[in-house]
Amino acid sequence: MLPVSVIILVGERRERATSALKSVLDQRGSEKIEIIILDASPQLEKLAGADDERVKVVSVSRKLNIGQMKERGVRVAKGKIIAFLEEHCIAHSNWLCSIIEAHKGNYIGVGGEVHKRNPGERFCDAIHINNYGRWIYPAKRQEEILLPGHNSTYKSEFLRSLENLSIYLECEALLQWKAINSGYKLLLDPSIKFSHLNESNVKVIWQGYYSWHKSFGYYRSKVYQWGVLYRVFNLLIFPVRPFIRIAKMWLAVKSKVNKWRFLNLFLQLLLIQFFSSLGIGMGACFGISEKSRLNLIANEIDLKRSKLDDSFKK
Repeated sequence: MLPVSVIILVGERRERATSALKSVLDQRGSEKIEIIILDASPQLEKLAGADDERVKVVSVSRKLNIGQMKERGVRVAKGKIIAFLEEHCIAHSNWLCSIIEAHKGNYIGVGGEVHKRNPGERFCDAIHINNYGRWIYPAKRQEEILLPGHNSTYKSEFLRSLENLSIYLECEALLQWKAINSGYKLLLDPSIKFSHLNESNVKVIWQGYYSWHKSFGYYRSKVYQWGVLYRVFNLLIFPVRPFIRIAKMWLAVKSKVNKWRFLNLFLQLLLIQFFSSLGIGMGACFGISEKSRLNLIANEIDLKRSKLDDSFKK
C-alpha cells in the first residue's frame, strides 16, 4: 500500500488545476505516492502533468454530486492516507512530508495552515477569515474539533468504513463531527501549509455559499434527524444567525487579526453569512434542487474566482 493518495477534483479550469497538480508533483517524497485526478470535464484537453506515472485520471459524471465524485476517488485509492486538495489551491513545500509525519500520531484526520493565494483582491480577506479563521497564520499545532474543509487528510481505512460516505465528503464538517463523536482525534498541524484561491465577486460568492450551505443544511438535517419544527426554526432564524456566527468568528481570530481590520470587513462578512444562513434554512426545509447541485459543482471547479485565473493562461 502506498503512503498517500492525493485526490484532486477538476473541471473546466484546466490551467488552474494544472497548477494544483504541479504543486503536488514537485513535493519532496512524491515519487512514492499516487495522485488521483477526478475529471468532471474529460472532453477537454488533458491536464499538463497528467501523463506522469504517479497520476491516475478517473472520469466522473456530472450527474453525481461532489461527495459522490470524491467517494469514487477514495474507492480506487491505494494510499494509507487520503489527502484532498482543491483544484484552486496549491500545496506549499514540505506539505507532503508533513502530512506523512503528522499521521504517525494517533489521529484519524489532519489539517493544515491556510494561506491566501490572491491577497488584496476584493472579498479575499473576508473569505479567508470566514472560511478558515481558526486555521490561518499563525496557527497552533493542536487537537481540533474541525479542520479545513475539502483540503484535509484522513486515514483511508476510516473513510472506507463509513456508511453514506458521499454525504460526509460533500459536507466535511459532518465527517469531522462524526469522527470526534466516535472517539477519534483530529490534528491541526501548521507545518502542513497550502494556499486557497478566494472568490472575488458577489455573483460567484452568492452561488457558492448559498448552494454549499443549502447542501449542508439538508444533509445535516438528515444525519441528525431534525424534526419539521426544528427545520422551520433554522429557516426563520436566518437573519439572526449571521451575527452569532460573526461573533464566534471574532473570538477565533482576535489573536491573529487586527480588530479594526475585522470591523472594516464586517459588511463583507455579513453578506457572506447571510448567503450561508439562508442556504442552511432553505436546505433544511426544502432539500437540494438540481440547479443548486450544479451550481455548487460549477463554483468549485468551473467558474472564474479571481483575476489570478487569467494569469494561468499566460
